[in-house]
Amino acid sequence: MTLDSILKELENDVVTPSRAADLLVFVSARYGRAADEYVKKSAEFAKAFNDAREKFKSDTATERYLENSELGIEMNYWKYQLKKAEMISKSLSTLVYLRTAEAKNIL
Repeated sequence: MTLDSILKELENDVVTPSRAADLLVFVSARYGRAADEYVKKSAEFAKAFNDAREKFKSDTATERYLENSELGIEMNYWKYQLKKAEMISKSLSTLVYLRTAEAKNIL
């Protein structure tokens, strides 16, 4: 299961609080993995920055160069995976809360 498949499920189906809680566990695990990968890539980026800095006139030029390298693209990928997981997590938490509150009011 991927974050994209969870998004499709949320867009197309009525998700029960139980299912949303299960999905929230998966999203939390995915967030943790993305955070670990982002930290690794950030460390690699810092090392690459120090190595490449002497080739460029400014820090900004060095950053632009590295952001367009494979390392920079991977770092951005994990950064956006973090944001995506965070947004899905917030949505699922809200869904669980609202559906649970609705169920309590009906009874």
